[in-house]
Amino acid sequence: MISSNSLQNIMEDVERISQRHKPRIRQIELRKTLFQHRMVQRERTGRLTIHDFTNYFHLPIEKAAEGLNVCPTVIKKICRKHGVERWPYRRVRSIHRQMLRFKSSLNANDAVERERSQAEIKILKQEMANACGGIAIPIPRYFDNDH
Repeated sequence: MISSNSLQNIMEDVERISQRHKPRIRQIELRKTLFQHRMVQRERTGRLTIHDFTNYFHLPIEKAAEGLNVCPTVIKKICRKHGVERWPYRRVRSIHRQMLRFKSSLNANDAVERERSQAEIKILKQEMANACGGIAIPIPRYFDNDH
C-alpha cells in the first residue's frame, strides 16, 4: 500500500512534469487545430471549380481571393487546371472598355453602323469567354441581348 506521503510526492511529481510540458502540450494542441483547419480548407478548395470564379473575373485576383476566402495561389491552381493560364481581370477590363465604346453606336441612326457595332460586341463577348476559359461571364445588362 502507498503511504499518503508517497502519494503526495507522486502527485507533486505529476504536477511538476505537467507544468514543465504545458507549453509543449499547448503547441501540440495548436498544431492539431491548424492541421484540422488545413484539412477543412483543402476539402473546401478541392470542391471549387472554375465556374465558382465567374462572378470574380472582373476583379483583381487578390480581391477575388478575399471574396472567396482562399489565397490567390488556390485560385491560380484551379484556373490552370481548367486551362486558364492567367487571371483574366485585365483582359476582361480591356474588353469591357472596348464594348462601352461600341455601346453608343448601337443607338445610331445608320443601320450599317449598328450592325457593325453588334458584330464587334459579339466578337468581344467571344474574346471575353475565351479569356475566361470558355465560360461566358456576367456582363452589363445592356450587352446581354444582341440588339
